[in-house]
Amino acid sequence: KEVLGYTCAGFRIEVTMPMTVMNETVTMTMSGLAWIAKEGPGVAEYQAFTKASVAGGLLTNPFAQGPQAKGVAQMQAAFAENGIPLEQDLQITVTGAGEMAQAMSQMGNMRTTTKVIAISVDPIPDDLVAMPAAAVKK
Repeated sequence: KEVLGYTCAGFRIEVTMPMTVMNETVTMTMSGLAWIAKEGPGVAEYQAFTKASVAGGLLTNPFAQGPQAKGVAQMQAAFAENGIPLEQDLQITVTGAGEMAQAMSQMGNMRTTTKVIAISVDPIPDDLVAMPAAAVKK
């Protein structure tokens, strides 16, 4: 599939994460497709950034906490090994026993679609990433 002019390979994803929510165990499953570009501007930079982020424990996924952190880090690393994910379409289901699992499953299957709309390898101007003077302690 072509996304943003990049040739992407499709990967079927299935991630299952057991979690404890309010002392109950629930299982969240995410499944669907990811379209990943192996070559093109920005791919090498994305791979290097992701590798450094995973190694440094700087994960950006809200589920990357507690016992789930290792699994999310492995998923991010696997994506980056293959290139840069430009589009994802995931179904999210929650199962388990207990009131919390029941309440979460009543939301039904959730679906999330993520699509990159632009990539730039232009340098970021220093003033966009500089700390405001008021935030710098003297």
